[in-house]
Amino acid sequence: MKKTMTYKNRLVRWGMAALLPLFASGCLMEEPELTADGELGVDPTSVNVEAEITLDLEVPAAVSRADDEDVFSHRIIVEAYLDNQLSDREVVYEDPTLTNRLQTKVGLNLHARNYKLAVWVDRYNTENDSCLYDASDLTGIIRANNRSYGNTENKDAFFATADLDLTPYRNEWGAKVDVEIAPRRAVGRYTLIATDVADFRQKIADGEVTPDAENDNFRARLTYNDYLPVGFNAKEGITRHAFRYVTYNKSFRISDDTPDELELAFDYVFVNADEEASIPVTLEVYSNNASGDEVIWASTTFRIRCVRGENTAVRSNFLTADPEEGVGIDPDFDGHEEGNLGAIEAE
Repeated sequence: MKKTMTYKNRLVRWGMAALLPLFASGCLMEEPELTADGELGVDPTSVNVEAEITLDLEVPAAVSRADDEDVFSHRIIVEAYLDNQLSDREVVYEDPTLTNRLQTKVGLNLHARNYKLAVWVDRYNTENDSCLYDASDLTGIIRANNRSYGNTENKDAFFATADLDLTPYRNEWGAKVDVEIAPRRAVGRYTLIATDVADFRQKIADGEVTPDAENDNFRARLTYNDYLPVGFNAKEGITRHAFRYVTYNKSFRISDDTPDELELAFDYVFVNADEEASIPVTLEVYSNNASGDEVIWASTTFRIRCVRGENTAVRSNFLTADPEEGVGIDPDFDGHEEGNLGAIEAE
C-alpha cells in the first residue's frame, strides 16, 4: 500500500487557485517578456512531473536481521531544486515487495524552469514510526537523534540526482513529463566473521573465559578509530559529518550448536563515489564479571575496505586474538571477500 506525504504549503496553493479566475486574462497567461539580454523569459507554466523510481534491492543472501526489521516500509523522498533553492518535496512510503525490485511513482508540480532533482530511499519502521536517518533536508542527511547504530539492515540507503529541464514546456499549461530514475546505494557494507569458534568454545569449557554473569552472553564492540562519515548530501552525492570513535555493540552466545564460523558484526558505511575507503577499526570481545566489571577476552585492530555498493566479508580469529597484542589484518589477506550487493551469493 502506498502512502504519499507532501510538504508544500497547501494554503498558498489554494489561495493561488482561488485568485486564478480574477487573473484569467492577466499576466499569468501572457507571453513571456524579453529579458534584459533580449532573450525570451520563462513563464510560470505549471508542469506535472511524474518521476518513476526503480531500485534493485537485492542484498547478500546471508544477511542478519533484527527481530523488528520485518516491520518496515521503503521511504522515497524526491526534492526539486531551482537555482539551489528547494522548490518542491514529495515523500512516498511503499510496502516491501515480494521481489528484489521496487518501482514507484512520485508526482511533482513544477514550473517551466531548469531543475535538479535529488532522490533518497531508506527504510521506515512502521512499528515505532521512525527512521534511522533524519532526511528532513536531503543536503544534510544525518543519523537520527545523533545515535550510533550497527548490525541493522535499516542503514541500507539509496540516492540519485537528475537534471530536469522543463523550459521546452513553457506555455503548455498542465503538460505531463515522465522521468525515469534508478537510485544507487550510498553505502558500502561489511561483515566480520569469527573463524575460531571451536577454540573459543574450548576456552569456555576450560574456564579460561566466562560469559556475562547476568545474561550468560558475550558482547562484540566495534570502534571506528578514525573519522567516519555519518551523514550524506543526496543532492551532491557526497558524504558529510565525520566523527571519530563511533562505536556499536552486539551480544552473542556460544553453545554446542554454534557453527564453526560466527558472524560477529556488520554495518553500512557512507562512501563517496569512486572511492575505496580503508577504515581502521578495533573489534573487542568482552563480558562483565559478577562485580559488573568489564573483562576483555579478545581485541583485534585492523582495516576494513569499503566500496559503495559492494559487500566485504572479513574472516579472522576475532574471538581468541590476544587483547594485549591484537592482530593487524591486511584487508587483502586470504579470506577477504567482496562482491556487488546485487550479485553476491550466500556463503
